[in-house]
Amino acid sequence: MPFSWGNLNCLAIKICHFFSRDFFIFSIVRFWGGEFGRTPKINKNASRDHWPQCYSVLLAGGGVKKGFVYGKSDKHASEPEEDPVTPEDLTATIYYLLGIDPRLHIYDTQDRPLMISSGEPVMDLIA
Repeated sequence: MPFSWGNLNCLAIKICHFFSRDFFIFSIVRFWGGEFGRTPKINKNASRDHWPQCYSVLLAGGGVKKGFVYGKSDKHASEPEEDPVTPEDLTATIYYLLGIDPRLHIYDTQDRPLMISSGEPVMDLIA
């Protein structure tokens, strides 16, 4: 079957519906997103380029508020307008939801400490 965004949306709904049953809604954190957004304007090749300044993610279950939208982009979807979240804050939030201290240090092969996230959990997303 060829790919279409309609198929992707249907899959996302089915996954969320499946995991909304019984204990899954509370015990499993779901994350849907990418590492960047797309430019708000179409380029000369009738496509859109990478755009790390503004993008969307979906978080569900595992202690995330239900039906909650956080943040807002400007009218062109090119820059955050309200409540921007950095990738570091997003990872810190996910670690927090998993019960892992975002300030935890792990050690590399040369025994150097590395903090797993330098961000702050977005507490407004937590139920």
